[in-house]
Amino acid sequence: MYTTPLVRMLCCAFVTSLACGPRATASDLNATFPVDVKVTFENQHNNNVPIENATVTIDGKSPTASSNGSYGFASKNWGIGFHTVTCAAANFTTFTSERVAFVHDSTLNPDGLIIYSVKLERVPVKISGHVFNSVSKKPLANVEIDANFPAGSGTSKIFTQSNGSFVFVPAPSGTWTITASASNGNVLYKKTVNVTVKPPGSPESIEITLP
Repeated sequence: MYTTPLVRMLCCAFVTSLACGPRATASDLNATFPVDVKVTFENQHNNNVPIENATVTIDGKSPTASSNGSYGFASKNWGIGFHTVTCAAANFTTFTSERVAFVHDSTLNPDGLIIYSVKLERVPVKISGHVFNSVSKKPLANVEIDANFPAGSGTSKIFTQSNGSFVFVPAPSGTWTITASASNGNVLYKKTVNVTVKPPGSPESIEITLP
């Protein structure tokens, strides 16, 4: 019996991998199934961590339920073939694809559930700030900024720009110690502040004043 290339490809696919194997049956091609989308990110220990409160859609439709990074589309109206899947969450890059292949594997999922997994990448977090003169309120250029990274993971040294600004990218989660140093003649002025970046991370901005 002759089959089109699309049918042959779908018969060999399993959800995301499109790896060959006799997974889908002829009846599957005309059936519809519920879909469960699992959204995770990889932490510093290389473990996949569920992302809660993500926005997930399939062909523009929202899930009927969500729990611990699992977004269930319970209505059995997802046919075998390609669909558009979008996953978005605060502080993560958005995933979207119009070529997600849904193929049912009755061997692995006899209950009829199609499982699709998405791993989001964290947006690089930055710590930025400005240094001002405490009296004139004018920005201070060429101020030395020393940063001790969280958990003793390293140090970095930069200098403020002409507008008194500085930035560290990326900024790992944890508590940073930021020290601003400037000299006036034989007098050295220093000020140290602590900045905490919480996982998965959000941009932090600080202001430092020196005499």
